[in-house]
Amino acid sequence: AAGSRRGAAHAVGMVGDAWEGKHAIFDVTNTLMELQEPVGRTYARIAARHGIEVGEEEMDQGFRREFSLLVGDRQIAYGDVKGQLGRAEVVEREWWRKLVRNVMQCEDDEAYQACFDECFDHFATNKAWKLFPEVKPTLDSLRARGCRLSIVSNWDLRLELLIDQLGLREYADFVIL
Repeated sequence: AAGSRRGAAHAVGMVGDAWEGKHAIFDVTNTLMELQEPVGRTYARIAARHGIEVGEEEMDQGFRREFSLLVGDRQIAYGDVKGQLGRAEVVEREWWRKLVRNVMQCEDDEAYQACFDECFDHFATNKAWKLFPEVKPTLDSLRARGCRLSIVSNWDLRLELLIDQLGLREYADFVIL
């Protein structure tokens, strides 16, 4: 599995034709794709449209802090809804809502809800994410060498739609979330 920014293309170059009959497994964030812009900039821009003033740097720092605090809660929540896709989507959205509320600390609930909904939906699209330039040529090269390809990630359920939008579905023999 390639797990670093230089992982995908570097791994293919290292092993040459030895991929025939093998299976390469990729994570997505910072391996196959990256944000179009820093997360704090996106949230600050969208928040401003809803009358919420937050700084880009404040948002970036807040996300790092809150994400590390809530990551344990996320694992527990998913365990409670195993096999219940609709319920998992609700739990997942509420987990992100809690994280973003902790970061923004917005008093106006109506403005916050509208801002959160727009942000949550935005990060499920290729407007927020882009593939690294070498990804498709690397995946084409692996596929041409007879290698099976999978995407395995601890991303949330929005990744399914995003994989389609980024044109990765055609490469993946398996997608495991």
